[in-house]
Amino acid sequence: MRRIYPQPEAEAVWRRVGGHRWEQVKAVNNRRRNFNEARLTKAIKAIEEKIDTYLHELDQADAAQPDPDEPGPSAQELREKIKTLTERKAKYQALHEGLKESGAKQVSLTDPDARSMVMHHGSTEVGYNVQTVVDEKHQLIVEHEVTNDPTDHAHLAEMAWRAKETLGVEQLQVVADMGYYDGAEVKRCVQAGVTTYIPKPITSVNQKRSLFTKQDFVYEEAKDCYRCPQGEELTYRYESFEQNRLIRCYTTSKCLTCPIKHRCTTNQRGRRITRWVDEKFLEDMARRVRAAGSNAAAATVERAGRSVPSSGRWVTVTF
Repeated sequence: MRRIYPQPEAEAVWRRVGGHRWEQVKAVNNRRRNFNEARLTKAIKAIEEKIDTYLHELDQADAAQPDPDEPGPSAQELREKIKTLTERKAKYQALHEGLKESGAKQVSLTDPDARSMVMHHGSTEVGYNVQTVVDEKHQLIVEHEVTNDPTDHAHLAEMAWRAKETLGVEQLQVVADMGYYDGAEVKRCVQAGVTTYIPKPITSVNQKRSLFTKQDFVYEEAKDCYRCPQGEELTYRYESFEQNRLIRCYTTSKCLTCPIKHRCTTNQRGRRITRWVDEKFLEDMARRVRAAGSNAAAATVERAGRSVPSSGRWVTVTF
């Protein structure tokens, strides 16, 4: 591989596996044989209700005379059904306890390593997530990894580092789709000499409400404050630890008398802007994406995707 890529800096493209823009490979495990805690709890409750129904029918069968015109299940048949359901309940209870003890979120009976995940067309299947790195210049697969993690955002730095090692380069440029957008992963990439280009996903509830989003507020690094659409300063007030990240919070008392507050927030106390202490990594990346052009980045990813053969042809996975 190193003889193929002698240049000091290579450009790699992060691509979800498959020419049809999906990254999951379906496993043999049927969805009905994949369980999480909620599904097991529901299944156990349904079995208990069914057992209660059969016990009631058994009591009636013992007390009543059989009707030759409308024969129902015999007492023996009801006992067999109750026995089968009791055994199934015990099995589900054991799986439920196993999930609690292991800390796992899912269990698959046919293929224990497979996990339920959303496929490219939006439906849910039990399978695997294949991570792929493709060299944009030569349209060759540089690295790949099969995982049962349903999401992508925790794999950016590891796969980029592996591609960097395979290519034998000091610097690497990585283009990825927004499924890989994660601040901690971007920070790890920068520290490892990897330049990332990932568009930010639009997840703001305020946008759906036609309110100002965080992107409408400008951060002024020299003053460590945010400038709102009305021109007022939101200054630093306090820090908090949220979702394993140190967050700085910015507010202003000017919100109380702001004439366009109704376009900004529904909070009576005013607007609060939060900032990750390492958010500069994401801001720098946003500037790179804008400079490169989001359409150009998307075209690069799409071009690499078309060069990747279907999952069943290039990677061997034993299910």
